[in-house]
Amino acid sequence: MKKYFLLLSFVMIAFLASSFAVEDPSISQKVQQSFKRGFPNAGFVEWYKDQNYFKAIFV
Repeated sequence: MKKYFLLLSFVMIAFLASSFAVEDPSISQKVQQSFKRGFPNAGFVEWYKDQNYFKAIFV
């Protein structure tokens, strides 16, 4: 029973964490699409705006 509860807890945490991963609305769709084409397997993307440039830090 403990294993079932532990597995269910991990699944719920993963589901909740992914539900909060929304794209930044301040970054234009054109910039995001270009990034996705260049780096299709990128994960944990964080966007920053520096004056006239957008910076993405990712794994």
